[in-house]
Parts: sequence; C-alpha cells; structure tokens
Amino acid sequence: MLHNMACHELALASTLFGVSVERVASVQLEPELCEIVYLDNGGADWSRVAFTLELHPSDSAPVHASVGVPPTSLRFVVDRCGGNFSRAHLKAPGAADAEELVFRLPNPEHQAWVEEQEKKDPEMRPYFFQQVRDGVRLRFRVRVGVGVRVRISPSPNPNYSNPQPEGEA
Repeated sequence: MLHNMACHELALASTLFGVSVERVASVQLEPELCEIVYLDNGGADWSRVAFTLELHPSDSAPVHASVGVPPTSLRFVVDRCGGNFSRAHLKAPGAADAEELVFRLPNPEHQAWVEEQEKKDPEMRPYFFQQVRDGVRLRFRVRVGVGVRVRISPSPNPNYSNPQPEGEA
C-alpha cells in the first residue's frame, strides 16, 4: 500500500521539484521509522514508512524561490495513522535547521473548506477533498505536457481553479 500512502506526496515531488525516475540516484529506507503490519489474510502492509530519495543534479528541475536550487534529496515520512494532513520541510543545502520552511496541507482556509465538504458528503474519504487542488494542478500539467489544449473553468472551491481540456465540461 505504499503507493496509496505516498502517491500524493510523490506526485507533488514530481510536480514541484522535477522528481522523475531518471533523477533518482538512490532510495534510502529508514527502518527505525518503518512499521509493517501483518494482515489476517497472510499479507503484509506498511502502516508507517520513511525513506529519502537521493537525486541526480538537474538544470531543468523546478526551483523553489526560497532555496534557489533544485533539491538533491527529498525525505518522506509517511504514516497511515498519523492524521489527515501532509507536511513538507524545505531547507537549502547547508542551511541551519532554523532556516527550514514548513508547509502544511491543508492550510487553515483549506482545512475549513475540507471540513465543510465532509459535512456535505460524509460518505467521501476526507483525503480526497484535501488533495483535490494538487490533483487538478497535476492533471493540468500532464494534459499540457502531452499537448492537450486546456481552458480554465470556474470551480466550486474558490481556493483553486479547475483546468479542463477544451470541449469537456
């Protein structure tokens, strides 16, 4: 289930930092932060996993303005039971820990919107509401990347726009 636990974080790493198969130099597992649970059906699954992607340098990868260079490593700590949020810590190479920037999803405004949507549709898993903005952005970039003409249409959530290919409603 790792692909299900970390798929959004890995998609954001691809979208925001240019992570690709070609850029991954190595993957380093942190066993002391990992937990595997054994299921009644004889299978096993991660409940918590931590790993670092070491990346090849890139001249074309996106650069976060506060860091100034494409990242050469990204660390992931994913906990299935850790709560309905994602958090990213961003620090320039060689910077002090105090200079680290922390981004949390959802932010307070988005959290209020997520909670409102949960009340409207209690059958829906909350993480779908939480991840919708970034999923829309990623689909937009994929469509543009493969040459699909895209238009922007109004969205029910004012916190993001809803890109759609031309001709689709």
